[in-house]
Amino acid sequence: MIALLAGAAYGFEHSSLAEQLSDDHRLIGQLDQDYGCYVDVAVDGVPFRMLVDTGSDDLAFNRSHLKKLGLNTKRLVYTESIGTSNGVVRSAPIVVHELRIGGFVLHDVQALVDYAGMDEPLLGMSVIKYMRLEIGRDGCELRW
Repeated sequence: MIALLAGAAYGFEHSSLAEQLSDDHRLIGQLDQDYGCYVDVAVDGVPFRMLVDTGSDDLAFNRSHLKKLGLNTKRLVYTESIGTSNGVVRSAPIVVHELRIGGFVLHDVQALVDYAGMDEPLLGMSVIKYMRLEIGRDGCELRW
């Protein structure tokens, strides 16, 4: 089991604090055949299924994900080089105004758009660090 704890001692890097909007402080995810944990989230009100990726530092999208959000990909500036398991990729910084994971909400979250892009958006450590992640044979769960 992997456990990551979130707490006030770490502080928030976002312009506003996370809000807990429900009495239920957990979200059950689904494991794929390789034990990848997937959770359903809302990004600026648009539903996404995201891979919980402890190997990624960032909340990350590809250009087609941005089209789903209604954002103009032609205005992106790919100023960052990010080392991934598939090599170095060019990325453009963006800000997600609201990231909703069950009843847990973050505002003004820094994210990246990879030029080549991966198939699914990634929920990286910049978000996971505020939660506790448990992965076992039977499933995965985020708690806050």
